[in-house]
Amino acid sequence: ILTGSRVAQSEEEETDAAISMRQTIYASAVESLIGAVFLDQGMSRAMEFVNTRVLPVAIDLATNSRNWDPVSELQRRLTSQKRSVRYDRSKDELVHDVTLYVDNKLIMRETGANFKDIQRSIANHVLDVLEETHPELKFD
Repeated sequence: ILTGSRVAQSEEEETDAAISMRQTIYASAVESLIGAVFLDQGMSRAMEFVNTRVLPVAIDLATNSRNWDPVSELQRRLTSQKRSVRYDRSKDELVHDVTLYVDNKLIMRETGANFKDIQRSIANHVLDVLEETHPELKFD
């Protein structure tokens, strides 16, 4: 169960847990709204609401936002160009080390407290560079 203080704290965080919590809250809110329309106005109005209000926004977010999963986005872009992508991970005490290789060439290395956060940071950085230097790799 999500409580108020955890929800408020997650708004400022960019960890996997905080992002997942926000997505769960947003999904639950939309589901509740659809259910309310269904109970109040029936199935046909609920379907109309989903088709005119929910789906267009969801499609727009899915096609125009890299914020959902930059690691997967980078993987899609590079593999579509027949490039191999590999993240090597190591941990020394409390420091995590992640290195990105593309076609077995070192692209970027970063350290931090969490493997997934580091991997997301690397992917965001590489995607930003790709958009500037290779716009043809962008999916539309």
